[in-house]
Order: sequence, then C-alpha cells, then structure tokens
Amino acid sequence: MTKAEKGTPNQRENSGFVYDTEIGKITVESDGASITAVRFGTAAGRELRRTALIDRAAREIREYLAGARTHFDLPLSPAGTAFQKCVWEALQTIPYGETRNYQQIAEQIGCPHGSRAVGMANHKNPIAILIPCHRVIGSDGSLVGYAAGLPIKERLLALEKGQTQKGAATEPDGIVPYQRRAHYYETDQMGIVHHSNYIRWMEEARLDFLEQLGWGYEKLESGGLLVPVIAVSCRYKSPVRFGETVCISVAISSYQGTRLSLDYLITDQPTGHLRATGRSEHCFCNRDGRPIRLRKFSQALDKLLSDHLRRNEVP
Repeated sequence: MTKAEKGTPNQRENSGFVYDTEIGKITVESDGASITAVRFGTAAGRELRRTALIDRAAREIREYLAGARTHFDLPLSPAGTAFQKCVWEALQTIPYGETRNYQQIAEQIGCPHGSRAVGMANHKNPIAILIPCHRVIGSDGSLVGYAAGLPIKERLLALEKGQTQKGAATEPDGIVPYQRRAHYYETDQMGIVHHSNYIRWMEEARLDFLEQLGWGYEKLESGGLLVPVIAVSCRYKSPVRFGETVCISVAISSYQGTRLSLDYLITDQPTGHLRATGRSEHCFCNRDGRPIRLRKFSQALDKLLSDHLRRNEVP
C-alpha cells in the first residue's frame, strides 16, 4: 500500500465525487493527500467536490475496466483497525488475474486460524477495486459475497483472467503500448537497468505513440513543427533487469494548444508489475524556434490531440 503524504488535519480537505463507469456509478473519496474510499453507488447526504487526485483515481479505474491497466499508482489511506489494515495490505499482494481464499490470506498474515476474521475484514474494505477484495474467493472456489454483487465480482475476475491470457492490452482508444527489452549495456554490475535509461525509453515510447496517431516526428519536422521537451520526470517503483521486457503506455494528460503533457506507465510485460511512472511536458515551435499555437500549424493534429485527451478524461 502506498503511504499517504504526511500532513496535519488542517492541511487536508475531505472531498468526493461520483463517476459513471462501465459497472455503474462509483464514489471516490480523498482526504487531500490520499484516496480514502472507493464505493459503489452514489454518496448520499454529502457535498461532492472534484480534485485532481480523485479524478486521477477515477481515470485509473476506468483504464483498469477497459483492460488497459493492471496496477494502480495511487496513495491509499483506508480507515480501519490494525488487523483490517494488515488484511488489506495482503490483498494488494494478490497478482492481477489470480485469486486467493480466506485461509490463504489468514496464513499469509500469520493468523492461520483467523479465516473468519479475514472474511469480515475483506467485507469491510473501504477502497474497492484499488484494494482488490474481489480477488478473494471461498475455499471451495465459490465467489462468495461482494459489496457490488456477485455479477460485478465475476465480471472483474473475468476481465483480469481475459487480459492475462491475452497478454499486452491495448489502450482504450486502440493505441498499443510500446514494448522494450532491456539490453545488457543499459544495466549496472548487478544486471539492473540504470535509472537514466527510463527517460530514453519514455522518449522511444513517445515517438511510437505519435507514429500510431499518424503524426511521426519525421512528418512533424518535415512540416516545420518542433515539439521540444521542456520538463521530464520519472518515478521508479521496482527494478528492471537485463533481458526483461516492459510495456510503456502513453497518454495525454494535458493539452492547451500551446503546451502538451504526456504520462507514462511502465510495467513488466509478462506480469504487469509496475516498474515506473513518468511525465514529459512539451511546447510547439516553428523552424525558427518560436513558440506557436498548434492550431496554426495543423487543425487536424490539434483536433486529434484534443479528442484523445477528451477520451481519456474522466467525465
């Protein structure tokens, strides 16, 4: 579980918003620093307010439901007892596409006779989907209970099983994630890829992304458009080693006509385990290096980027 950022109660603001998804309405709640709840249905009797964090959580859930995401990159802070939190931590170790039963979770947390208590903690999970209580089944293989109903639980498990069998998923708009095998020269003496190479991989994925959109760098530059990088960042989650293959998903996170921001999700190709996340920011310039509004260069490309962003925005 990702640790929430530190802050005093006065520095945090509770908020929540209701989103439409493929499996119905969900309510996402936050304390300002982390996600505190994902519930099925609407939040009755409370004021609704969107924030960047809960929009991001809703977007990642939508990507998951579309089969384009196998791991989440969000700070979580569920309220519960020490035992419940221990169970919820264990749930997050269940790999995408797999299941565990209550007894297995009880043994994992060092409480072999506590399968019934594990079941109660599983039922009390306040952050659905992100903390995958749907991956816990009965010892006889039955689906048992689920807050949203067994049809939804069955649908989520079928989604994960289908994506695991199919391999690398496509993005919601049909973009295929870029795949990259780690070369020997990119690693250190321990066989781990040096952190600087992730930035280069992101650039390769960005070029591939533009090619799939029909606007490769050769086409852009031959037409007189430059798209320089003005900022780039990468957050490392787990190491990539020599010979391993990663999938790099690219999505437009912001576009205002003169600036473009892209988000990157780097996952292990066979397992879907999260390796790194990143972001790059760009502006548009003419051949003389002067900033321009993209619409003046190409209305078609301007519309393409705007439409792509709109499809990936939470409603």
